Amino acid sequence: MEKINVFWFKRDLRLQDNPTLNAALRQPEPLLLLYVFEPSLFEDAHYDKRHWQFVAESLVDLNTELRKYNTKILQVTSEVKPCFERLQQSFCINTVFSTEETGLKITYDRDLELFSFFKNAGITWREFQNNGVVRGLSSRQGWSDKWYRYMTARIEILDFKNTDVLSYDFVQNFQEQCSSFSGVDTQSNHKFQKGGREEALKWKASFFNERLQFYNQYISKPNLSRYGCSRLSPYIAWGNLSIREVYQEVRNLKPDSPYKRQLNAFASRLRWQSHFIQKFEMEPRMEFEPVNKGFLPLSQPARPDYVAAWKQAKTGYPLVDAS
Repeated sequence: MEKINVFWFKRDLRLQDNPTLNAALRQPEPLLLLYVFEPSLFEDAHYDKRHWQFVAESLVDLNTELRKYNTKILQVTSEVKPCFERLQQSFCINTVFSTEETGLKITYDRDLELFSFFKNAGITWREFQNNGVVRGLSSRQGWSDKWYRYMTARIEILDFKNTDVLSYDFVQNFQEQCSSFSGVDTQSNHKFQKGGREEALKWKASFFNERLQFYNQYISKPNLSRYGCSRLSPYIAWGNLSIREVYQEVRNLKPDSPYKRQLNAFASRLRWQSHFIQKFEMEPRMEFEPVNKGFLPLSQPARPDYVAAWKQAKTGYPLVDAS
């Protein structure tokens, strides 16, 4: 069987400033690009079909970019371990590359299962840092310095030179041969922001060129925030953009911009985004417990009637912030 490496896309759905992808491209073995739609995540209450629509659109955008390199992403709807077990029937997998993911317990348990599976199968799994989140810290002391070092480091330029990637036709034929291997169809008739790098760059440009001037003024106003906020959150969350490239654009704009206060406020929130994910990385209990441990001893019986009233905006508090 042919020996290959696999690049597993997770929350890094981009080609640019993707250190993990570049590391995979520098290896001598042929490379397969992979995305796995996991049925268990479809069913998880934290996710909605809008998330998977956004991911599917991002993959369409990626595959459009990848055509110039004569390759495409193999899209699979399966749990991840069975997916790799099926790939093992056709390939000798040498190394799997992926970007670290700060997810939920369900994705953490999946990664633990995969760690054991890869170890037993003799497959090397190389994971790389995601944005400013550092895995394995016992304390957040000094984390801010690490964040700034990462954000000011050189942006990774995509390097497909001298790279042996599995060809577009090969991946297409392989996907057709595996009846269980399929992606998620996209729908064009929705009114939400669409996923993908191309859309992300449009929203980024319109923010810096148009909405930035209203950023501080409108950010906390529900009726106006759409006209002053960046609208970049989904593109950062799913990795169409890296925080580093956005941060460096802010830094490059500041010297000549009349909106320095707004740029400073926005840059601060980029750091806060990483800060809170770092907290979740280090304290995953927050998925199941109050962030403030002082609330742990309190009795908190479920009140479906209160929840129903909240859903119907009958609680007396019409403004919901960061709910």
